[in-house]
Amino acid sequence: EGKKNMNTSFWDKTVWGLTIGFAVLLVLGFIVPDWFVAILTLSLARGSVALGLLVLWRCGLISFGHALFYGFGAYTVALIVKYLGITDAFFTICCGVIVAGLFAYILGFLLRQYRGIYFALLNLAFSMILYGVLAKIEELGSTDGISLETTTYLWFAPEAGAANKATLFVFAAILTWIVAIVVHLYLRSTLGNMTTAVRENEIRLEYLGYSAERAIHVKYTISGLVGGFGGAIAALTVGHVD
Repeated sequence: EGKKNMNTSFWDKTVWGLTIGFAVLLVLGFIVPDWFVAILTLSLARGSVALGLLVLWRCGLISFGHALFYGFGAYTVALIVKYLGITDAFFTICCGVIVAGLFAYILGFLLRQYRGIYFALLNLAFSMILYGVLAKIEELGSTDGISLETTTYLWFAPEAGAANKATLFVFAAILTWIVAIVVHLYLRSTLGNMTTAVRENEIRLEYLGYSAERAIHVKYTISGLVGGFGGAIAALTVGHVD
């Protein structure tokens, strides 16, 4: 009975909707022309960034500079391919997510103190700082960017072209489905539900013994992790970062 209740709590309407939606998307990927598969994969990447923003929106916070973490994820992948020669999708995506999440965690110590337009514009400011650094440093691609080699998947190395695009699409769709479900499960957890409390009445939350700043810090870090994931997928999809 306990196992049944656990399964029921996991398979709610949102999880079922995500599962069915991604299953349909996978089938669609094998029907549409090859050139459209890359567009679907890139849509998954950008949708992941929107998913990261959703975590902040639940807190009542808006970020104008979330491209910061998208960029960290993408450039981490590109730099690993360029300087280490590692093209494995599992490794490069994990590194992109970790780097983006680490920077989100560091910035969170500052940004968790701000709300409203101040929070939004500070994010934009840090995003523009990253853009300026990337544009000026030639080792980071400067204005020309960095081109990536064909992606591999552990022991599997599909040929460049349609086969690689199809493999990356399936890989990205499965990972995005997992990320979406993890974010959903987090948002409906006790810690995730604190987002609503932060948005509705932050002072009352503090009176109950919870730290609103700490809750925002956690959500900002998660948002950065998801944004970095989207950037890493985008880099592998386009094959060029600039």
